[in-house]
Parts: sequence; structure tokens; C-alpha cells
Amino acid sequence: MPFDTHVTTDMVTTQATQSGTSFMQAAGSFLFSIASHAVYLFLTWLFWLAGTAALTHTLGGGLDCSSIPDFAHCNQLNSAMAFGWIMWILSTFALVVVGVIGGRSARRGDGFGGALIV
Repeated sequence: MPFDTHVTTDMVTTQATQSGTSFMQAAGSFLFSIASHAVYLFLTWLFWLAGTAALTHTLGGGLDCSSIPDFAHCNQLNSAMAFGWIMWILSTFALVVVGVIGGRSARRGDGFGGALIV
């Protein structure tokens, strides 16, 4: 039986309509809710905190690169530590924003299962 490669306009329109409908239904699911954003951001916050704290502990709070002349990648390690703490601070701000949005949503009566952006 040969494979039919002929696609009609009705088939394309039906597929596009079904995709658009399923996308709109997915926007109301738990995956896109305030609670799921808070969970994912908390996990991200926790990983940034643990990783950056471990690096900071390993480096002893930072390296003085001028006192260690033959230490390879000294400046890069200090930069990695600094950017790690910056990312932890930014994820903390994001977590606070999601908490504020969740609080407003709960006061409005939508709960934490509602959409992040209304």
C-alpha cells in the first residue's frame, strides 16, 4: 500500500485548531500555575545556594590572586563565585515576586492554582 503524501487544507486547519485549543487548555493546568512556579523557583534557589556555598567554602571565601602567582584560573574561580551569588540573589527576588503574586491571587480568591499572569 503506497504512502499518501497529499495533505488537504482541511487537515491542516483541523490540526492547527486542535493545537491551539490544547495550548489554551494547558495554560490553565498545574504546570503553569503559581504553585508550580514557586516550586521550580525554590528548587532553583536551593541549587544556586548549595552550589555557590560549596564553591565559596572550597575557595575559603575567595582567593587573593596576587598572593598566589602560579594558581591557574584564580580570577575565573573568583568570578564564578561572584556570579553564583548574583544568580542566587536574582532567584531570591524572583521567588519573592512569585510569592507576592501568589498572595494577591489567594486574596482575590483564585488560590495558588491559578495562572501566574492574569
